[in-house]
Amino acid sequence: MDGSYCESVIRSLEANLSEPPISTKLFLSGATSSREDIPVDSEALEENVLPNRAVAIILSYLPIKDVFRFGFKLSRTWLELWKRNPLVLHDVQLVPDHMKDKIMAGGIFRHNLAPEITHILDMHPGPVDYLRLEYTTWKGGNAQLRLWIEKLISKRVNDLVLYGRWPQEQMDLLPNNIIHCSRLRNLTLCFFQIPHLSTYDSLSFDELRELTVAHCELREPDVCLLLLKCEKLEMLSLGHIDNECMIISSESLSKVNLWNCRFDRLLIMHCPELATLVQVVEHESMHGTHIFIDGTPGIDFMAYYYHDQQTLYIDSTFIEDHPQYEALTVFCMGVKFIGNYQLDVIRDLLICFPNLLEFSITRMDPGERYFTAVIKWKDLIQGISCVKDKLETFSLRNSGLDDSEIDLAQSILMYAPKLRQFSVLAAVGTSDDRVEELQNAIESTTLASCSVIKLQLGTEPE
Repeated sequence: MDGSYCESVIRSLEANLSEPPISTKLFLSGATSSREDIPVDSEALEENVLPNRAVAIILSYLPIKDVFRFGFKLSRTWLELWKRNPLVLHDVQLVPDHMKDKIMAGGIFRHNLAPEITHILDMHPGPVDYLRLEYTTWKGGNAQLRLWIEKLISKRVNDLVLYGRWPQEQMDLLPNNIIHCSRLRNLTLCFFQIPHLSTYDSLSFDELRELTVAHCELREPDVCLLLLKCEKLEMLSLGHIDNECMIISSESLSKVNLWNCRFDRLLIMHCPELATLVQVVEHESMHGTHIFIDGTPGIDFMAYYYHDQQTLYIDSTFIEDHPQYEALTVFCMGVKFIGNYQLDVIRDLLICFPNLLEFSITRMDPGERYFTAVIKWKDLIQGISCVKDKLETFSLRNSGLDDSEIDLAQSILMYAPKLRQFSVLAAVGTSDDRVEELQNAIESTTLASCSVIKLQLGTEPE
């Protein structure tokens, strides 16, 4: 794998994976230098003159490496206090000091931290509140990982983030004993081959609330089984997963995040609690996808829908046939303006979502200019129920500021009496003349709403 690919993978993961607890992000070395209000005095440490509560606070602000480094120099009382608190361990805390600058700069770094991790897990009795293994490598295939998972099962791990060893040609096979981590509430897996879960009768994540799987070989039947067994799952995130078909069906899910996934068909079926559907696709990862939303009446936030690569069906009805979906209040889409042939879908979507409050359009081809007839947006927008009764926020991003886009923006201003926020941001590199033309057009428009409190015109930040 070349360096540019690895760097893009890191950027993608950093942008889409949730942040670890704040204590795992501290890069302290030997003292609490970032906490001036907590003095650390060597004599006080040795004499144990501080109350236990103060000791616990100090220990909570020290990276695990520092606690571990001078832990045996501390009194037994201090060591017992450390053991008494739930373990929070991010393997970046064990990285040699001279490599930290490279990590902070986004560099790729792998170091065999397996002995230190094993020793800490042996030393701490549990429970393990948070464990993130991201920068370590290990020897012996997945045997080492299986051993760690066995320890985590006994120590009742709550939040687990595991990265396989990468970059390498063949991904590690995730040990199947992961299915016995029954106390997990949050699980993140990256760069693994996921075993065929249908062969395991005892699979049960009774307490799991959030599941993230990225850059893994994951079969659609295994996703279905996981969703069936995780009866309390609230959020599912999938990144860089390639499958012909992906079916998401769950009684408990409230949010689905998809980034840079490639599916021919995406079926969101029978998810009564689902409120948020987010998909983000980089341009080079664009892939034709048919999206079906059936038996899922409560989605109120959807971003992004890429019309040039995707088709949308709601309750088995194609979007151009105007199925009514009343729950949706926020909708973000990407569309190509070249040739105008895709632009009718904007009107179709506005008709389908009668209670829409926020509508955002991102142009996918801002550098291309078109010369076909301009769509008369004023005729199309006038009379659409969500525009005249509900719409409060409108934005057009990455705009090429062509005549059709300016006309669309003017039409929204003219026919949306409840509009509160309005923005048109041109793509980087758009000429000042085009921006000035936009500003002049907006200034000459009669506003339907007298309460537009945020009117933003200009160019996208570089």
